Amino acid sequence: MGARPTLDDAPSAPPAATAAAASAPSAPEASSPAAAGAGSPPLVAATAAVLPTSVALPVPAPLPLEDDTPEPVIPLGSIVIPAIGIDRPMFEGIRLPTFDLGPGHWPGTAMPGEIGNVVVGGHRTESHADFGDLDRLVAGDEVVFVGTSGARVTYVVASTEVVDPFAAVIVHQTPERTATLFACHPKGSTDQRIVVRLTLPA
Repeated sequence: MGARPTLDDAPSAPPAATAAAASAPSAPEASSPAAAGAGSPPLVAATAAVLPTSVALPVPAPLPLEDDTPEPVIPLGSIVIPAIGIDRPMFEGIRLPTFDLGPGHWPGTAMPGEIGNVVVGGHRTESHADFGDLDRLVAGDEVVFVGTSGARVTYVVASTEVVDPFAAVIVHQTPERTATLFACHPKGSTDQRIVVRLTLPA
């Protein structure tokens, strides 16, 4: 089913973005916040992992009021997960019509390679079911984000957990370069979200 919570000019985040620690949006197989403007954010080649305390963290956009309303189609490159045979285009947005195209990046969260948490959701059972096998990922598996220019940023799986669909932890922004993949759980249900945590090796 579709989950709602559930890389070159960055799209503008929707108004009234809520801090991750505040009441967090439900993560559908990936829920979706309001559509961002045209253009794609740059894929940053990462090096260091820790953010100086003086640097502001990204602010995730709130969930959209209408999760099944189409949003602008903004390609961000692709996501490759060798362990489960995934090599799919990735787009900006987490509304269900976006997930029908491929995994979607939660607007306002970090972009691949940047300080903060890159949050990406996808379907488990509908359309291409891109995140159908997230539960098969284990620590050390690679997740590669490929930008529209071909630049690659490789994260590794750190852990997997199952959380409430409204858990703020899904979009929580970190002072390190991290990423989160999420989808509905169990398959065929929207009761919970499976969350895979990724880290960027130094």
